[in-house]
Amino acid sequence: MTKDILVVDCQYDFIDGTLACAHAEEAVKNIIRYINAHPDARVFYSADWHGPKHCSYIPNGGTWPVHCQAGTHGAELHSAFTTDIKNPEQRPSESNIYRKGTYDAIEEYSAFRARNIEGDDLSQVLGQDVLICGIATEFCVKETVLEFVASWRNIDVSASMLGWVDGEGHKKTIAELSALGADADKIKAIILGEHFGDWAIGSCCHDAMKKLFDENSLINSIIDSAWGNRFSGDPAKLMTAAISAAPEREQEIRDAFGRIGKHPAVPSNIPTLKESGYRVVLMSNYSIDTDAVEFVKPQAPENIAGIVPQESLFAADEDTCRAAEAAGFRTLPSPDINHLRKALSRMLVKVDVHD
Repeated sequence: MTKDILVVDCQYDFIDGTLACAHAEEAVKNIIRYINAHPDARVFYSADWHGPKHCSYIPNGGTWPVHCQAGTHGAELHSAFTTDIKNPEQRPSESNIYRKGTYDAIEEYSAFRARNIEGDDLSQVLGQDVLICGIATEFCVKETVLEFVASWRNIDVSASMLGWVDGEGHKKTIAELSALGADADKIKAIILGEHFGDWAIGSCCHDAMKKLFDENSLINSIIDSAWGNRFSGDPAKLMTAAISAAPEREQEIRDAFGRIGKHPAVPSNIPTLKESGYRVVLMSNYSIDTDAVEFVKPQAPENIAGIVPQESLFAADEDTCRAAEAAGFRTLPSPDINHLRKALSRMLVKVDVHD
């Protein structure tokens, strides 16, 4: 299977400029050698692209020297990607360069949400199997890998195709990435504790919400327009948006939200977990018409031991986790969907790290 190749931030300021990294030139050569050996692979490039007032700059109160300022030589990708890559379609172009750090107030190490000139989001265009390489191991490469792991992709990292700020930091990061997914074989089932019986796990219940709204056209249109990261898993914000859009129907909207306020939502990664062979159990008094989750009524964690193996992972709020630990379960305190998504992915998704 041909993997997509993501080249992270191989820009002059990170190679021989204000933030020059160790092994950067060697990494570029090794990346190009790999690309030329895989002429059918799709290649994507990320790039820091900052304005003069960017928050990461030391003069603006940040951590780093001025670097990768939009339009400067330091922000350009190494010219060898243009001159030495044999397949023209794999060379940098306006369509395959995805820029990040474009907003002055946001430090953005990860390329997950980088966008190209056409406004395409990198997270939406990369395939399921991705080789990630580039600069720098401890920062932008690491955070990019972790974000794509959290999207349940299969990630490869080649150490020979990396540049780094600090040698010890590079080794530590490689060890950390190599350890991802180490517990996967020990976990038999994922139990979402009673805490998740409400909207705490939100994120992917769009259709279920619409069904529970009895196909109310007004509410559905608001859900369709408002749905996204800002409101995901947070009915209060959705309700506020709905009332703002149709204040004359405030009571109807409040009544509708009241009907669904305690229905559980199913995280978007649950079908992926099932496909990987995990059982997913949700402790809740409510259920949605889905075969992605087994529902059990809330009960003391020790009483669920007969339903799932002891090698299972119990994800819930801290109080429920303490009770589950006393009953012999491994636990994952997870106060919100993003924490749960990232924590589960780091436990279950393995990264192939090699030379």
